[in-house]
Formats: sequence, structure tokens, C-alpha cells
Amino acid sequence: MTTNELAICSLEQSKRLRAAGFNWPTISYWDTTVNIRLRYHDKPIDHNNDAQYAKEEWEMYYISAPTIQHALKWFRDVKAIIPIIHVGKKNNKNVYGVSYIIVKEDNHVSVAGWFDTYEEADSFVLTELLTLIKKENGQTN
Repeated sequence: MTTNELAICSLEQSKRLRAAGFNWPTISYWDTTVNIRLRYHDKPIDHNNDAQYAKEEWEMYYISAPTIQHALKWFRDVKAIIPIIHVGKKNNKNVYGVSYIIVKEDNHVSVAGWFDTYEEADSFVLTELLTLIKKENGQTN
């Protein structure tokens, strides 16, 4: 990935986002019909609810794949959970920590760990937020 590219959510993150209710249009999606592959459209489509396919077929084979930043914006706008990336120094290099604020509870949660890149921290905080939503919904798996 070059510096001007945005990271796409992994297949696992994308599945968990769909389970959490993510339904924003994206240009990328996971196609799992034969071989798992990331595919793109030229315009944004809600791949989790596309009317051109039978709902069962779409849910079985196609999953919206937003960028990690798009997914984090969804958490801010829809779930009122604000992810935060902190910058620190370790051995004269930047390191990145994560936390989030649950607005409705006025609760600031720090998450242990530091990451070598901002992108790693972004991906980690997204996974943490997906785990939080899963727990809130009473899901254990």
C-alpha cells in the first residue's frame, strides 16, 4: 500500500461490520462465490443490500468492504463511538496507541498496546469497536 491509498477492511472485519448493521454504500466488496477476492465497482453500492441479487444470494456471497476510515466514520456517525489514535515516541520513533469514547455513556476507554504504524492502530481500534458492539448485542461468537 502506498501512502495515498486507504486500507480496506479485511473479510473478517467486513463480516463483523455487516453483523453490526453497517449498510453504507462502498465501491469495494468481498466476493466469496468461488475464490475469496476483493472486487470494485465504479460507483458506491450498498453491497450488503443490493437489489439486483436475491437477498439470500447476496448475503451468502457478497460483503461490503469499506475502507477502515469509512468504517470508523460509521462508528462515529451511527454508533456515537469516537475512535482516537494517540501518537507517542519509543526509541526515537513515532508509535501509535488507541482509545475510544462512548458518547452516550461519556466513557473514555483506553486500549492497551502501541503500534508501529497509524494503519495498524486504525485496524486494531476498528476490531476493538466491533468486539464492543458484539458484546453489546449479547453475541459471544
